[in-house]
Amino acid sequence: MKISILASIFYTVDNNHPDIKYIKQPSEIQSFTDCYHIDTDCFWSKDDYMSYIRNDLRLVAGGGYDTKHIHNVSFKFSTDPNEINRFLRG
Repeated sequence: MKISILASIFYTVDNNHPDIKYIKQPSEIQSFTDCYHIDTDCFWSKDDYMSYIRNDLRLVAGGGYDTKHIHNVSFKFSTDPNEINRFLRG
């Protein structure tokens, strides 16, 4: 079965973040949202693919290198087709 999940990460960064010079307000909460199209047959369980999404978002938030310079991390997930379509249309 294939599903789509709209996933957002919210986080703060420290001054050693690799992209600190591109972050307009480093003291504020940063966010990043992406849509994941998951083939659930490729994962053992829902926990597995949700863990995959969380780890992927953490790496993106960390600048693609690691996650040691992001803090206060939280996530939001949605499978609402209307939200996903709005996001994909931009």
